[in-house]
Amino acid sequence: MIDSDAKLKVVRDQLARAESALASLQSDVLPKNESLYFVMAESCFDTIAELRGLIEAYLGNNFTPEVTDNLLQQGMEFENG
Repeated sequence: MIDSDAKLKVVRDQLARAESALASLQSDVLPKNESLYFVMAESCFDTIAELRGLIEAYLGNNFTPEVTDNLLQQGMEFENG
């Protein structure tokens, strides 16, 4: 759980490392062996999703896709009058 800006920075650093690890797998493993890539990348996907969730919860942006779609639709309706 993130409860301070200092912890937010740590989690963002962790997220950057996890995303970098995934990028390395994409460039090094995926072209050679797609099945192995997905096995190895699964933990990266889980870690990235978890860290993003922590960040969103701390920032107060933990909207479901349905809420996000609704907000976007309302914004478009507002812009169009």
